[in-house]
Amino acid sequence: MYPQTILGHLLPALERLLPAGVAGAVGGAMVYIFKALFDHRLALRRETLAQQNRRALQHEEFAHSLRLAAVDRRLQAHQQAYSLLVTAMAQVHNNQEALLDTVNNCQGWWKDNCLYLTRDAREAFAEGYVAVAQHPGFVRSGSGAGLKANWAKIRRALRLLTEGVALPALAIDEAPPGTGEGDRVKASGAS
Repeated sequence: MYPQTILGHLLPALERLLPAGVAGAVGGAMVYIFKALFDHRLALRRETLAQQNRRALQHEEFAHSLRLAAVDRRLQAHQQAYSLLVTAMAQVHNNQEALLDTVNNCQGWWKDNCLYLTRDAREAFAEGYVAVAQHPGFVRSGSGAGLKANWAKIRRALRLLTEGVALPALAIDEAPPGTGEGDRVKASGAS
């Protein structure tokens, strides 16, 4: 209730109890006191809301900085996993000892970094380096279907590692197909 409304209710009662001049003075004093109390409560409420907003903003800023740090670390982890898997793929048809060392490196890296990968990339990377280790056996056995399926696991791991970071295009010629942006640059002969 606003101070003027309160005075409107109390002033007739005060006039019955006190002389007219005194009732007006008391009523004015009461309006002043009620207005001061009302203003004080309003100021307290504003300050409480401001504190709540500041705390919420600080929390969001902290969460945002953690997300940015995690994005940077996730990008690094995906790149390292991709590099390890490509290195292992390159050794599939060569030195078995080097291949096993690389697969062991993949296992050690996975143990230390798997939580930075997306769930799909984490599972696919582990499946991919196991497939790399098994690939020479498929080659020796001559199993065409098994060989193709095994190689598909490795390729799937590379694809999911790439998709796990989902970076936007850095240049217009990297624009997604069908947007017309990259097509226009390629048609003009620019690169």
